Amino acid sequence: MSWSIIVIIITIFQVILLLLSPRYKNRSPFSIYYRHVFQPIVQDSHRYRWKYHLVPFFYLTLFIYLTYCYYTKVEPLIASQLYFIEVWIWIPFMIFSPVIFGILTMVTIPNTVNNRRNQEKVLYRYPYDEIMYYPNIECRTCGIVKPARSKHCEICNSCILLCDHHCLWVNNCIGEGNYLYFYSFLLCNCITMTYSFIRLFLMYCQGHAPSSRNILTLLILCGSFAVICAGFTFLQLQLVKDGMTTNEQDKWFTLQEYMRDGKLIRTKDENKWFIANPNDDATITINADTIFYSTNAYDHEGYHLSSDEYTIVEDPRQITNLYDSGDFFTNLKDFCYDP
Repeated sequence: MSWSIIVIIITIFQVILLLLSPRYKNRSPFSIYYRHVFQPIVQDSHRYRWKYHLVPFFYLTLFIYLTYCYYTKVEPLIASQLYFIEVWIWIPFMIFSPVIFGILTMVTIPNTVNNRRNQEKVLYRYPYDEIMYYPNIECRTCGIVKPARSKHCEICNSCILLCDHHCLWVNNCIGEGNYLYFYSFLLCNCITMTYSFIRLFLMYCQGHAPSSRNILTLLILCGSFAVICAGFTFLQLQLVKDGMTTNEQDKWFTLQEYMRDGKLIRTKDENKWFIANPNDDATITINADTIFYSTNAYDHEGYHLSSDEYTIVEDPRQITNLYDSGDFFTNLKDFCYDP
């Protein structure tokens, strides 16, 4: 195995560790990457702003290299095994579609509170669930009322409607207005890399492709990126199934952590949600002296409640996701809808 392949494999492994470090930040070795690489470089939006162009450049460079490697070094070796429709239709489609949808995702600015024409529709497209989102809350940066399911992006410096996350691969926020392009970008990458790997692998195993270092290189790269793309796509579609964004997933995770610690309660009369001593890391026993804080991050007031005013939430099924229709395709249509 050549040094170039070894370097590429090590690079891919490092990228995987870096990208997975936020999800597994409490486990080694992901915790090391999270503390010393992800937090200072990725999370600090005000330092090294040139860094936001590195990942798209890295992706485009690799994609161009794979295309170059195929047409100049691999296709001449397997041309006799390819069908007419593959050569003139399917392979060109697989090469151009990820690039086209990637560019569309990159240049399509998601809708914000400021760039939407009808402000009433902005505020009331989604109701406030009063668990994660509360009415009459102003963004500390923009100074405008935050619609439900919106989030202020420090990189874009805007309140993004139906905000999912700021995607490093395209250096753009994923939100209302570009979900369709983003999902198409993910699926096209999955199809391209998976098909390329399987087709080459079958040719290689059946003896229809010669033992070539170039074929082996392309096989390893396509297989590696097929796994990465499939993983990202699965996670995103799983969120669609659950009717939540990446931003909301983090909030649901936090709420369920409080629930497991016995700290999450719901009032009986007004159906309001509170957390008992949220700054205390340990599991606590709620009593008459317990101070409760609203799940509204903008409400810092402490509350005293009697035991007959609330119930302790012990099961995730007691927490209703107001934005989940219960059907994957209905949720997908809602995400891709651009008013």
